[in-house]
Amino acid sequence: MSITRFNRKVSFLTEGALKSEKHPRYLYKYRKLGGNTEKIITLNGMLFSSPLAFNDPFDFKLPIDPIESIRNLKEEELVFCLNNFMKNLQDKSYEIPEENILFAKWLTETKGVESIVKGFSEIFPEMKKIIDKELKETGICCFSKEYDNILMWSHYAQDHKGVCLKFDTTEDNDFFSPLITVDYMKKLNLNIIEYLSEPNRFAKDTVKIKYFDWFYEREVRIVKISSSGFNSKNGFLKFKPNALKEVIFGLRTDKEDILKYIDLCKNHNNNIALFKMESPKNGRFELEKIRINPNNNGSFKLEKTNL
Repeated sequence: MSITRFNRKVSFLTEGALKSEKHPRYLYKYRKLGGNTEKIITLNGMLFSSPLAFNDPFDFKLPIDPIESIRNLKEEELVFCLNNFMKNLQDKSYEIPEENILFAKWLTETKGVESIVKGFSEIFPEMKKIIDKELKETGICCFSKEYDNILMWSHYAQDHKGVCLKFDTTEDNDFFSPLITVDYMKKLNLNIIEYLSEPNRFAKDTVKIKYFDWFYEREVRIVKISSSGFNSKNGFLKFKPNALKEVIFGLRTDKEDILKYIDLCKNHNNNIALFKMESPKNGRFELEKIRINPNNNGSFKLEKTNL
C-alpha cells in the first residue's frame, strides 16, 4: 500500500480525541480591562485563539521525536504495539476517521523497524504540515478552576487591576464543550509504544499536557476544531447570557473602572453579581471576595457576605 495515496488526508485532532472530561461546574477567566473584555459582557462572547500563538513553546508541542523513538524500539515491542493499535481500531468508541485507519493498516502491513522508520521519515514533513494547519484552524479558550489565585491575578488580570469572570458551564453545554483539564508534568510518563498502541492518545496528550511549572494556573480549556464547524478566521463564539455569573474586580482595580463595568453589567446583563477582591489582613497571603452593592447615586459599597 502506498502511503502517498492518503498522506495528505490524515487527521490529527478529531472529535474522538477531544471528549469532555470531568471538571468543576464553575470556571474562571482572568482578564485585563479593555474592549475585548467589555465585549464578553456586552456581546456574550469570547475570542478563541490558535495554540500556535501561545507563549509556552511546549504547549501543543510534546517534547518527543517519534522517528527516533520508533528506531529505538525492539522488533517484538513494535509488533506488540501495532497489534494493539489495530485491535483498538475495532472499538467504535474511538471514532477514527477512515483515512487514519488506512494509515494504520499501512503501519501494520509494513515489516521491520527500519522499514517503518523509513516510511515515517518520508511522510513526517507532510504530517507536520497537516498538524500545523489543523492547529492553526483550532480555537482554544482557557479558564482556571480558581478565582483567588494571586499569581493568576498578577499574570493575566493586569497586576490585580483587571477582572476575573465566573462562568457556570451547565448554562451552555454547547459552548463549554469539549472541556479538557490540563495535566502538568516535568517529563512525559508515556513513550512511543503507548502512542502507537492507542488511537487518539498522542492528539489527546498534545492538547492536555503542559510543563509542570504552569500548574498554578489549574487550567481547563475549551477546544474547538474546524471539522466540528469552528471558523478560525472569526474566532469569536457566543455563549448564553446566563452562563456569566459574576464579575470580580481585582485588589487594585480603580474605582472609576469598577463604576464603568457596573454600568456595562446593568445595561447588558443585570443578573451578573459583582465582587471585589480585598486583603483580609489576617497574617496570610490570600485574597477575599467581597460583594459590591451599587448605589443609585453612581457609587457603590462593599459588603462582606458568607459566600
